[in-house]
Amino acid sequence: DISIIKDFANKFQWSNNLDEIFKDETFETIVLTNKKQEIIWVNEGFKKMTGFSKSFALNKTPAFLQGANTCKKTSTRIRENIRINRPFKEIVLNYKQDKTPYKCEIKVFPLSYKDTTHYIALENAI
Repeated sequence: DISIIKDFANKFQWSNNLDEIFKDETFETIVLTNKKQEIIWVNEGFKKMTGFSKSFALNKTPAFLQGANTCKKTSTRIRENIRINRPFKEIVLNYKQDKTPYKCEIKVFPLSYKDTTHYIALENAI
């Protein structure tokens, strides 16, 4: 998975130190989005965690995983951190394809070439 992300890094010429981002991190799922937060790639762990296929997730924003009991304050903090391109960690209540709720810790890092071009989220169900 990390080698695939490094291929994206070469393609988009990100200046981020990916080894530093992945250092000491454990994760089940990697979600890569573009500047508009549309999913461009997820790893196999995404299907295991959410029940949704890779192809279903593509071009959607991760917000499709949220639902009625997702905390609005958490969603607002996520949007604000993305708006100002700040790395962050949050715990969010998401929903699997079968509508089962699950808590997920997400760590999001802006990826840049001059300006932010993409975001990477490392996620763990908790």
